[in-house]
Amino acid sequence: RHGHRISGEWRALTRTLIGKNQSSNEQTDISIGIGLDQAIQVQRKGYSSVNKGKSSSSEIATTATGKQSNPVLENLVQTLLKYPSLFQKDEDGDTILHLAIVHKNINLTFATILAMVRRKQENNKVKGIDIQNELLQTPLHLAVLTCQPSIVEYLMLHEADVNAIDRNGQTALHLACKNADVEDIHALRKITPKDSEKSINVDLKNFEGLAPIHLATLSGSCEVIEQLLEMGADVDLKDSKSGRTALHHAVEAHNPIVTRFLLLKDANVNAQTFAGNTPLHTASGRRMENIIHILLEFGGDRKLTNFEGDLPIPETYLPYSMIRKIAQKSKEKK
Repeated sequence: RHGHRISGEWRALTRTLIGKNQSSNEQTDISIGIGLDQAIQVQRKGYSSVNKGKSSSSEIATTATGKQSNPVLENLVQTLLKYPSLFQKDEDGDTILHLAIVHKNINLTFATILAMVRRKQENNKVKGIDIQNELLQTPLHLAVLTCQPSIVEYLMLHEADVNAIDRNGQTALHLACKNADVEDIHALRKITPKDSEKSINVDLKNFEGLAPIHLATLSGSCEVIEQLLEMGADVDLKDSKSGRTALHHAVEAHNPIVTRFLLLKDANVNAQTFAGNTPLHTASGRRMENIIHILLEFGGDRKLTNFEGDLPIPETYLPYSMIRKIAQKSKEKK
């Protein structure tokens, strides 16, 4: 990467804050033994007491506009607000917030989110917590990549753009699905309002033409697929390159568990690609007998040709007596 030179002030501030708080969860008093999860609870409940132990909302955290705060945390927020370099980037385009997340420094991350949100309230022209680095990654992307659901949730509470894309056209949801990260997906879902402009675009395709459901299928996670379907994902959505559905991808990956799971979720067993190939064409062409059995069991059409006139299962591949037997069992179940 060819980044710009950064100021001595920014470098000194970053080194001081990251270094000083490198082991912040163990060595500082910012969290006061309570942790971010409870702070999130407080914020979600409107800062009423959560009645856990001796802790109250005034002892834990503050919102960007709140007056009450953990005093040590508030001091760090005020320190950050004094520096005009709060949004300044290093040679990789990373801000203090990006670096705090990558270093998994929860306290500094928490404070920087608050500082950035307050600064944006003062000056709407700044990017705020959606600021991107050289790879066009926002702090939300990095929170997902580093598997920190508490930070994901806290960013979402402060209205991070859930549909922001990186240089590969991927949202935080794409990344979570690719990594089969159920906890981060749950964190993204928990805060995002439904049926609004800020709702998650669950069927958005990345620059490779793949939507989250395709990536979840390739990761082999039925649990992630289940969450996506609950969010309204189209189980039969075709990718942009070849028109393959999630079922096609599951078959190509030779994954009978995901194949059956998608079919149980009403995936179209006879969906055709841009070339007219069904999942049965794919399974037959690769001699996947166990997958062929599953597809036929769910009504795979052995007579549906592709656009070149090819049958899914050539006569030379399986004895027709075997095919008829499988097809007959499928009819009996119906």
